[in-house]
Amino acid sequence: MKNKGFTLIELIITAALVLLMTAVALPPLGKYMVGNSTAESASEMSTFIQTARNRAIHGNFNDSYGVRLLSDRFILFKGAVFSAGESDNRTTLLPPGLEIADVTLAGGGTDIIFTDILGRTSQPGSAKIRVIGSPDHWLVTVSAEGVVETGWVDL
Repeated sequence: MKNKGFTLIELIITAALVLLMTAVALPPLGKYMVGNSTAESASEMSTFIQTARNRAIHGNFNDSYGVRLLSDRFILFKGAVFSAGESDNRTTLLPPGLEIADVTLAGGGTDIIFTDILGRTSQPGSAKIRVIGSPDHWLVTVSAEGVVETGWVDL
């Protein structure tokens, strides 16, 4: 008489193979997903900076707009000076595990402010978005003319 089912040994071996394949596939998948959220955050930060510049160009003569860069968020604001309580502020939090690091702006500080209709800033510089503790990062740079560029730096 022939059995038409699986033996316990066959089921255990199959389960072990599935677990092994999952264990091999998960770390690269997790790294891809974190890398993707890093790229999305760099792109969004770049968009915030470009939005501040565009609003200064197209706003009233005395309208200034800026972006504040903090370790876990960036904030689009109106005015030549950041004010935390303003209802017009737009904040984006970074996903868990990411950070803004090494903010290097002319004159120091963490604010990039556009003050004229030519879209220039007196705070050109750069900032990194990276996985906390990782040397690899997206670099977001802003020129004095207001040109924003992003690029991946793989160390």
